Amino acid sequence: MDGITHTLFNNIIDMGIYDGIFADRVQTAGAALASGKLALLSTYPENHDNWVSAFTQWNNLMGDPATHLWTDTPSVIAANHPTTIPVGTNFFGVDVTDDSGNPIPDALVTWYIPGTNNPITKLTDQLGSVEFSVGSEVNGQSVVTVTKEDHKPYQGQCVVSAQSENIN
Repeated sequence: MDGITHTLFNNIIDMGIYDGIFADRVQTAGAALASGKLALLSTYPENHDNWVSAFTQWNNLMGDPATHLWTDTPSVIAANHPTTIPVGTNFFGVDVTDDSGNPIPDALVTWYIPGTNNPITKLTDQLGSVEFSVGSEVNGQSVVTVTKEDHKPYQGQCVVSAQSENIN
């Protein structure tokens, strides 16, 4: 059955993928493909002549399953945050807006600090703002990443450095 395709099974897979994306609101290519495979299995539960198995296997070659899908024209994210903060600062804030200056609530903001255990991830509030506590172990360069469905991701940097003036 290698290299064999059939419109009947292709259409069921496609229908399931689009149903997953638009009706079930799945957000990744892998989740959409899983929706297509489930549609095929529920349409042909007996797996006659091994068609369901064949189409389930070759569809795994379709790309990175973690790829996020856009279902609308993506908006541009603007993130306003300091690019440098002095050692001893207690809080680090990020304000997230669209290209018109409107706040973006529920955007996922991740602050990655090399040398610490994990990145810190928070959602913006209704005003598009998020605040991180700055621990004494934070030093050097860090990365700020902002993502949201149907928005182009933002990535910027912030350096925690010892400056001549210290707020303490």
